[in-house]
Amino acid sequence: MKQRLLHYYDKLVVVLLGFFPFFSFTGCGDEPRCEYGVPNADYILKGIVTDSLTDTPVKNIRVTLKGRYEPDTSDDTVFTDTNGKYNFQFNSFPYDSTAFQLKVEDIDDSTNGGPYNTEEVTACVQQASWDYSEDDGSWYSGKATVTTDIKLNK
Repeated sequence: MKQRLLHYYDKLVVVLLGFFPFFSFTGCGDEPRCEYGVPNADYILKGIVTDSLTDTPVKNIRVTLKGRYEPDTSDDTVFTDTNGKYNFQFNSFPYDSTAFQLKVEDIDDSTNGGPYNTEEVTACVQQASWDYSEDDGSWYSGKATVTTDIKLNK
């Protein structure tokens, strides 16, 4: 009797394991991740946010990188430092002709000399400077640095 139960139990386990590939146990989120054997590149999007009239740097401005992979995916956000500088760094598939959308918002109004108008700016990869020094002929395509300075109006 015991041996018969083990025989059925073994068959049940084999059937359940047969369904394993159909279940999503990968833990994947909304955004794709570069894996071994996939082309990838490092990206740096940076710049300075200044007042359009005085050319002085504006601190504590929220800069949002809109839908880096897909239009509906989550956004990345940074704030300008005391020198008005912002900086995004990420690794992704090597784009040749992609434009990243940046949304620039003053969220604290008068604290930084504002209120400033919200601006939407495009950072184009075609204008990037590429560093191929670490490109060893494998799947790594180098580092692209895109500098986009932004002037805000009150």
